[in-house]
Amino acid sequence: MIRSWPLYGPELNHLAAGGLVTVVAEGPRGHRTYAITDAGRAELRCWMGNPPGQFNVCNGFALRPFLLSALEPEEARAARRGLLAQNDAALADLREQVDKFEALVEPGAPPPLNRLVAEFGLRSFETLRDWALWALDHLGEATPPANQ
Repeated sequence: MIRSWPLYGPELNHLAAGGLVTVVAEGPRGHRTYAITDAGRAELRCWMGNPPGQFNVCNGFALRPFLLSALEPEEARAARRGLLAQNDAALADLREQVDKFEALVEPGAPPPLNRLVAEFGLRSFETLRDWALWALDHLGEATPPANQ
């Protein structure tokens, strides 16, 4: 089962439209739980068995700062702060999910795969936060408090 976060909603909706996953439960704030279909499992096996010739990372968070130069300076400052706030909100949500994973693991047992994937997400969001604070500092903008 896959629980959706707003960050992954468009991709999961695309997979559902293609019959590769199906919604099995809906929760608060638009969260859905998906299950992979037989067609989705076959497509996954094919996709995982044929890695790309070139590794490309598609990251909307990274694309936005790249395009900030098209904005007026005040708009760009507000956008940078907004990106940081959005990243921090996603990081907090993922930390909450990790706490739930941790509570389910027996002491001394290896972590489940979803916990390992969540750790990748945590480290990614933390790296993005570090970079955003570094960028704000190097652009002469006041650094927001650590709890933002």
